[in-house]
Amino acid sequence: MANVYEIVTGKIIDALKAGVVPWRKPWNVGPGQFPHNAFTRRPYRGINAFLLGLAPYSDPRWTTFDQMAKRGGRLRKIDGTDTLEKSTIVTFWKTGKYEAEDPKTGEKIEKNSFMLRYYRVWNVEQIDGLKLPPIDRSAGNEWDAVAEAERIADGMPNPPAVTHAGASDRAFYRPSSDAVTLPARESFDSADGYYSTLFHELGHSTGHESRVDRPGACDPAPFGSETYSQEELVAEFAAAFLTAHSGITNTVENSAAYIASWLKVLRSDPKLAVIAAAQGQKAAEYILGGSDAEATTEEGE
Repeated sequence: MANVYEIVTGKIIDALKAGVVPWRKPWNVGPGQFPHNAFTRRPYRGINAFLLGLAPYSDPRWTTFDQMAKRGGRLRKIDGTDTLEKSTIVTFWKTGKYEAEDPKTGEKIEKNSFMLRYYRVWNVEQIDGLKLPPIDRSAGNEWDAVAEAERIADGMPNPPAVTHAGASDRAFYRPSSDAVTLPARESFDSADGYYSTLFHELGHSTGHESRVDRPGACDPAPFGSETYSQEELVAEFAAAFLTAHSGITNTVENSAAYIASWLKVLRSDPKLAVIAAAQGQKAAEYILGGSDAEATTEEGE
């Protein structure tokens, strides 16, 4: 029987095999609008934002069965059949306690345990009988995504140095000098491309010890190694959250070679996507000014 990590990773692998990159801003309802609970209004975090974003709905609101039933909602039947609409899973951490031996003193100590679990939710488009107002999509009409992306980048607390090397076609973060280097702005095909790249490199920079101090983020790691792959995926998720906040289009590539490389990595480590998404959210929140934010998931009512 597959564990929760394997179930989640399987869904991401299925999306990649279909040519869909889940961390390419999958929610498309407007700037700053993330999948969220229809009644508590709490946004889904970490990997949950991407799992829900893969579902074929334009409404960002989701609900548990109990929440829906308490408010008179009922699941629709699919295409006039007797089959009810299918759920989407959302993960959460179940905490517990266990006793262990202190390796230094030999004494018994109490420690916390964390187990990844999931529950089921439905999009409001799958439900009849709920009295909810329509989504207001007018806010995006006057939204200046480029200005918002610039504001986010300029407002990062304790930022790294950012320089533009006109003759270079490389973008990278160098931990030893705590500096991001980008090609000249005019060498990018669009503002979307520039800010997607900048957000990716700023995501890397949050791993520095003066910021969130992400384990392994600034250690030398060979291309293709587990550490390298996890840090790259953290930066991809961070960029996805930041492009969604600003409203620009995430221009992460989706070439066959790019997708094949991630399929190989994710198949070898089912925990990678869940961990990287949580760290990517924390990186994005640091850049947005919430350095103390914790990347946790949520339980339903």
